[in-house]
Formats: sequence, C-alpha cells, structure tokens
Amino acid sequence: MLSPYFEDFLKESFNRGLGKASVSIGDLTGSEAEIKFAVPILKLESLGEFKNKIAIHDKICGIKQRFSGDFEGIAMLFFSPAIGKKLIQILLDADIPVDYITDIESDALAEIGSVLINHNLKAIVDDLGKTFTSYTPQFSYKNAFQYFSPEEFQHEKQIFRLEISLSRGEETELGKISLILYFKNAVELVSSVDSYMNELLGEAT
Repeated sequence: MLSPYFEDFLKESFNRGLGKASVSIGDLTGSEAEIKFAVPILKLESLGEFKNKIAIHDKICGIKQRFSGDFEGIAMLFFSPAIGKKLIQILLDADIPVDYITDIESDALAEIGSVLINHNLKAIVDDLGKTFTSYTPQFSYKNAFQYFSPEEFQHEKQIFRLEISLSRGEETELGKISLILYFKNAVELVSSVDSYMNELLGEAT
C-alpha cells in the first residue's frame, strides 16, 4: 500500500509531467491536433500482475528507456497496435497496417514515448532535488512476455503503473496506454518522498 502523502506526491508530479509532455509533443510534431492526456490512474502492483494484464494481446507495442542517477531503473510505455496506428496517423499523417510498423514510424513512436517518460521522471526528481540521466529509447512490437527478461527484472518486485487515457483535442478518444516505472532502488525513492513531504507539511503548519 502507498501512503496517502506518497500517492498524492506522485499524482501531482505525474499530472505536471503529462501536461508538459502534451505541449512538447505538439511542438515536436507540429501537429494541429493536440494529443491530450487525462488525469492518470496510479497503481502499485507486481510486475507479474501487469504482465498477465497485457498478455491478452498477441503482440503489443512497447518503448523501453533506462535511467540512472540518484534513482536507477527502467521506464516502459505500452499500448496496443491499434493505438500505435492512430498515433502514427496523427503524428506522421500516414496510414499503416496494424501489424506492420516501419523503422521511420517506430523511431517516431520511440521519440514520443521518450518525451512522455522523461517529463514524468523529471517531474518527480525536480521536487526532490535529485537528478537522472536517461538513455536511448527502444521501440519493440512483440509478445508481452518477451519484454521482461529475468536478467533485467525481478518479476515479484512492485512497479508503479500509470493508466493514461489519450484524446485528440477535446473530443476524440484514442484509447489507453500504460506507463510503468521500475525502480531498482525504490526504497530510496520512498524515503526521499517521505522526507520531502514531512518538510513541506512542517513548513505549512
């Protein structure tokens, strides 16, 4: 269970991160049809639980990006092929088969995913006075279980998952994506947030 203060901190950070990501994606693509992100649903669950949820897809689009610094781990963004197709149609003005994504299109999706991941990570570490370095994002389209090797992930370990609804402008719903954050030193993150919130609440009294 997340403490209420810890959960509030993460939700506020992610709301800011998603807002900035929306602006950055619009600037990056020059798209007149702004992609907007709804207030995310935050969940804490095991990696195994999440794998079972996305295993309903034969194949799924995924973007993996490592990060290091004060906090170290892996961020991953997952969405269905149908959502990937919609994003490409909007961002690149191109129509593709659901089961076929070219290198150019995968690079575009990886770049968009990286913007989304980095803005959310930055929103967390900035408040805490921490820093992080992110690495080149990798786009894949494969079976859900192929994304999580035992060498990289402890499958019983808990992850933070954001369930995010996307829309085009104010009306057209595009579907939902999942952003997961896998912190190798999650204990340090919790401790840092607790210290920050205690100091913040102390100043407010």
